[in-house]
Amino acid sequence: MLPEGDADPISLADKLSQMALAAADDAGVTVAQSPWHMAGSPAEALEKLGEILRARPDMRATGKVVSIIEPSSCREAIVGVLLPPATAMNATAAPAGCQPTPAATAAAAALASGAYAGHLMLVPLDPRLPKSLLTPDVVAGLPENLRTEAAATGLTTRTFVAARIIDWPSTSPFPLVEVRQSLGPTGDIDAGTAAILAGEGVRDEDFGLEVYACLPRVPWSISPCEAATRADFSSWRIFSIDPITARDLDDALSIQPLGPGRWRMGVHIADVASFVKPGTALDEEAQLRGTSVYLVQKVIPMLPRLLCEQLCSLQPGDPR
Repeated sequence: MLPEGDADPISLADKLSQMALAAADDAGVTVAQSPWHMAGSPAEALEKLGEILRARPDMRATGKVVSIIEPSSCREAIVGVLLPPATAMNATAAPAGCQPTPAATAAAAALASGAYAGHLMLVPLDPRLPKSLLTPDVVAGLPENLRTEAAATGLTTRTFVAARIIDWPSTSPFPLVEVRQSLGPTGDIDAGTAAILAGEGVRDEDFGLEVYACLPRVPWSISPCEAATRADFSSWRIFSIDPITARDLDDALSIQPLGPGRWRMGVHIADVASFVKPGTALDEEAQLRGTSVYLVQKVIPMLPRLLCEQLCSLQPGDPR
């Protein structure tokens, strides 16, 4: 924009010159404060940032989000309970004396204007996640028992539901969600377990046929060719420190004296990689699961039980 005021050409040129100098100063300050902006590549920018932080350990790197490269998997698994918007917002309102956030103020204004009529709100179990809205057409598609429960007040037990984010309009303080499944009543251990697993994105379904097809035939034994490539520790006293109830004994210890005051401790790990070939359906499923999940009442294994509880388990007297 051109400066307003006197239309005298000399005065206008002087003002434009001052604006240009100010812009150049701002650019110079930006470069001085953020020298990585002048880097020719991401690697060079990281190196420049590292140099600054090493020279100034008292400084802390900060940044801002400029784009979303890939939506988080958390969008697919928001677990909570359904409530009317007014009830949900009152239940999570800022304590007395605390200043509400701009988003909370905007939401309260929208509620007062009737913008949320016919909506329901999902209040998540995880307080780090935002409350979410179900639009009237999504509400209409819910089972009748969920609609009735959500509209009721004074209930001590409600139903856990798992939902996914379908949109988050830039003008709305809340994302829009649709319910994927009902998980059961609050207070029930099985429903609570299902809610935890769904909220954390844990894969607890059975393994597919293509995964089972990767497993070796049973009964299984070590082939002579394979045994020739391995060190034989069968004469050593090797023991597990897992509890007596454990079934997947994938690690064990041994101790040997090496002389006065010297001992050698051996750590023996089941060679799972010999059964899980790269690029197979078994390998891909194991990568998706990442780890076995241990709950109070059950275990959700990363690998089929034939591997983790039998072929890769260091059972007494069984060659492994």
